[in-house]
Amino acid sequence: MNNFSRIGFVDIVVFNYNNRNKEPFIFVEVKKSGSGLSNCIEQLKSYMSTTKTCKYGIVSDGIEFMVLNREFQQEQDIPSFDSSMLPSSLEKYSYIDLNNNS
Repeated sequence: MNNFSRIGFVDIVVFNYNNRNKEPFIFVEVKKSGSGLSNCIEQLKSYMSTTKTCKYGIVSDGIEFMVLNREFQQEQDIPSFDSSMLPSSLEKYSYIDLNNNS
């Protein structure tokens, strides 16, 4: 993410497919367990502000959890999934733990 002159990295991005275009839909920002959400929320807001296709943000410190909408208001429920959000063919990913050779 480019935020003015600073470059940052959102922890997780969930993409939406809109007419074969892959667009960020949900950003997830996670902090150290028990560190609180205030810094996490500010960082998430800065990322969402620079990406107009991002409709929701999720923040967590492993203890607290919050979902924010595009207006940075807290959502009481996670948005419903719609199959139109998927591409015509799904991408597959595999996780390789290089530290443990597995």
